Amino acid sequence: MLTTRRSLIAGATAAGLLGPITPARAIVPEPYREAVRQLMAMKWMGRSSTKSDQYRGGEFSTGILMKFQLNDDFSFIGAMLENLKLENVDYMGQFRISGEAWVIGGEIGMSIYKMQFLKGDPLPAPLAWGTSKGDFRFYNDSSRKGHFTMHGVLTDDVDRTQFKVILVDQNPD
Repeated sequence: MLTTRRSLIAGATAAGLLGPITPARAIVPEPYREAVRQLMAMKWMGRSSTKSDQYRGGEFSTGILMKFQLNDDFSFIGAMLENLKLENVDYMGQFRISGEAWVIGGEIGMSIYKMQFLKGDPLPAPLAWGTSKGDFRFYNDSSRKGHFTMHGVLTDDVDRTQFKVILVDQNPD
């Protein structure tokens, strides 16, 4: 039996930072549409993490890169790369993601409803690549004027482990 790389983390109990994952309505009022289009056109890079006693520093983390293609109805398809470092060896996994961008109460966000594993470096046994769902919010980046951050939680589809995700836009100044 294979274990996802996330379910290896026994007892991981990251709190749900943004509440439970529920399908968001792709409602983007007119005043927000251009901002949503700009945010979803950016490339995003950062990391995911969750508490774990099995890793140095009490945290299991991976590198994340996301890119989206927004549709006219504010649904999207995209790509996600995940980099996992174990015992000084880097492993890369590629995923297709899909979901919706939305605006609720003046907050701009997006939800990943489906993640499909495409290919990746073989992980050491008993690990295997897994998929997740998640909700994210966009914020102004206080350390880089004119840039943005994206904060959210990815929840593993198999064992429900929650990973805090923080990404920054990679657009040039």
